[in-house]
Amino acid sequence: MFDTLPKAETIWIKVTILHDWDDETCNKILRNCYNALPEEGKLLVVEILAPDHSNNREDLFENAVVFKFYVMLLNLHGKERTAKKYDELARAGGFVETKFFHIWDGLHIMEFLNKKTSN
Repeated sequence: MFDTLPKAETIWIKVTILHDWDDETCNKILRNCYNALPEEGKLLVVEILAPDHSNNREDLFENAVVFKFYVMLLNLHGKERTAKKYDELARAGGFVETKFFHIWDGLHIMEFLNKKTSN
């Protein structure tokens, strides 16, 4: 994923892959994914999204604190990201649309699309 990827219609990235890298490395990974996909292709990423500062729900705050400690203890280059930041990274990697699907307690599936959908 750091150099090239085989061609595919869909690529799946599991939890904490992008979370564990700095923005520059994430951009490289996302660009390589983009280059491996056809025009109708999509990248699916499962990650925990950091809450944005406009949301004061206590459970989201606790979730963010737990993952902040995870990042500090296990990976010096990783970081928490909000939905907005992941969308910015995806667009920098060439993707034109990002969709977010909440799964559970901060965990989301993000769908990065090469081509804008009609809906």
